[in-house]
Amino acid sequence: MKIYKILLLSLGMCSLTACEKDEPIEELGKSLDTYRPEVQMTVSNRAPEVGDTITFSVTTWQRNDDISKVELLQKVYEDFGLYFELDKTVVETWNPDDPVMVVTDTIYNNTAWKTFPEEGRSLNSYYVTSRNAYVLNGEYKNFKPESGKYSLEGEELLDQLPEEPYKILLNQLSYSITVAEYQNLFPEATDNHFVITGGARTGISSAGRAYLQQNLTKGLLKEKGFKQLKKVGDIHAVITARVTTSKGAVAERSNEFESSY
Repeated sequence: MKIYKILLLSLGMCSLTACEKDEPIEELGKSLDTYRPEVQMTVSNRAPEVGDTITFSVTTWQRNDDISKVELLQKVYEDFGLYFELDKTVVETWNPDDPVMVVTDTIYNNTAWKTFPEEGRSLNSYYVTSRNAYVLNGEYKNFKPESGKYSLEGEELLDQLPEEPYKILLNQLSYSITVAEYQNLFPEATDNHFVITGGARTGISSAGRAYLQQNLTKGLLKEKGFKQLKKVGDIHAVITARVTTSKGAVAERSNEFESSY
């Protein structure tokens, strides 16, 4: 983590009848012919669980007191695999340490979800004299699985799966499917699709596995039915406080979060 060293300036004197905002910390560099704003951001929880509410506080100031707006941006994406349940057979392609497959779903791509000043308020209403800065507080509640390009579960998710992840799912299924489930999918399957023990079908042969991998379409799977298909994986979020002056100078500070679901 970067450690930022800040030069503290002495506070100006206030009269008994009024107190002007003290000159904030001077930014040594300039951008777009104006001093860049300074910004700090603290959060209530750096290791939240999925569904947790994250409380944040943004503190910002600028040499010329020329802050126009403060935006809160969010970048959220999911790296996921699949949990699939046929009748009795369960296939899980996600393992956080060694996943069989990973599909990335971008939910929000650095989009603004909150802007200060809020409607009906001026930026001055957020000014805290004791801090010599604007202090803006709020809550972030979007740290949870959502539908992006891919739905969270069900037939919609199945239809949206790219070819390669679907092939991986079928490969995993072909090694764990029961005889009864296979016969339900392919009622015309002959004995060469199965392992025969004592005249009974006791397992799926290599020929049967290959046949399933090549012939179990999404349409057939929906027609015959399955119990459950859902996304399982990690959710990543980056919350950024972006401060902009009236002349367009910008400063940002971000916090990143990650959790499994």
